[in-house]
Amino acid sequence: MNLSNTSIKLYLSILFFGLLLPLLAFYASQPGDFKVWLEAATLLKRHQQLYNIWLGGRLYFYSPLFALILIPFTYVPQYIPNFLFLCADIYFLFKIWKFFTVRIDFGQLNRKEKIIFSFAVALLTLRFLLYNFDYIQMTIFLLWALLESWSLFEKNKNLSGAFLLALAINIKLMPVIFVPYLIYRGKIIPAVLTAVFFIIFLYLPACFIGIDYNNALLSGWWSAINPANTAHLIETGPQSQSLTSFIPTLLMPTSGQLPFKRNIANLNVKTVILILNLCRAFFILLTLYFTGFTIFKNAKTKIYEYWEIGYIVMIVPLIFPHQQKYDFFLIVPAVMYSVYFLIYQWKEHFVNFSKTKWIVVMSLLILSFMLNTLTSDLFIGMYRSIVTQHYRAITYGTILLIFVLALCHPKYLKPGKSGMPL
Repeated sequence: MNLSNTSIKLYLSILFFGLLLPLLAFYASQPGDFKVWLEAATLLKRHQQLYNIWLGGRLYFYSPLFALILIPFTYVPQYIPNFLFLCADIYFLFKIWKFFTVRIDFGQLNRKEKIIFSFAVALLTLRFLLYNFDYIQMTIFLLWALLESWSLFEKNKNLSGAFLLALAINIKLMPVIFVPYLIYRGKIIPAVLTAVFFIIFLYLPACFIGIDYNNALLSGWWSAINPANTAHLIETGPQSQSLTSFIPTLLMPTSGQLPFKRNIANLNVKTVILILNLCRAFFILLTLYFTGFTIFKNAKTKIYEYWEIGYIVMIVPLIFPHQQKYDFFLIVPAVMYSVYFLIYQWKEHFVNFSKTKWIVVMSLLILSFMLNTLTSDLFIGMYRSIVTQHYRAITYGTILLIFVLALCHPKYLKPGKSGMPL
């Protein structure tokens, strides 16, 4: 029986959603962090403090506005908002994929190469995707919000783009890294509008909960997220995976979940914090390698734009404190670009890019995969996985991915055959 392309797509869609919905239903049955968010919303209804107190064994780090938005969901079983949020994540994943395909001439790959690409990207990022589902986390939304707001700014929809970006920053401070990038690329009005909306979102809850209570919450929120707090500069817990947990454990004696030594030096706290901040500054300044010194100008082409955005997004979980494994889902744009680059170079028989370089990049990507993904308890068991977390394997893997992305320069890609400007 011959099937049309439309019929094949229909059957594949039915199969996809037939497998996806039970999976989402399973994850929705887990408490995840939504339980913490709803407990914070409940406290907000009672005009109680939300910050620096344990809620279901965890701390609440999100904004007062986010807790206010969630109040309606405190009146229904938790399963319902869990499931709705996970369904929204599927939509966000589709839009993240769309952002990639409209900037890279995906048509240059044949069907087999597209399958290889999809499989490789899924393999390299699946661990962090599943963490976001398992913990019902915010990272997928944040990545979508960053990319979608940029798309809106490109279409001169500055108000809606600034609204979305400011909301993402208000919910979780990490997307603020995008504001300097907007200014660097000459998008001054979007940056100003984002700042205006952010201020509005800070004080909007006061209309519902009163000025004094809102100010008390803002004070508590800042004390909880202030990156200058010593607790956010020296992180030794088993789950942390960022420079604030990597540099201190490497340069000074610290106590972790396991008794194994991991420091190679015995520096004092003040020196360690100085080195930590210098490392943060280095990764921020490295942005200039990806963007060049083309200040107040657009990126050369769409592919250059995607390349530099991929780097900026990827360093977020490295330079911000209190980053968990699920936050490293932000490596997705960098992974997608790097895999596309390697497949393209192989297909085109290494365009101004030697086979030796290709092997080096591929080796680094495989090593990053081993540190980021194969250290999961799914592959090596719970105890060995905890050991790799003790030594910050994911941080090492992400730093290696920066080298991969840096070597995969867009200048080695030819203009798209379909006429799309790369």
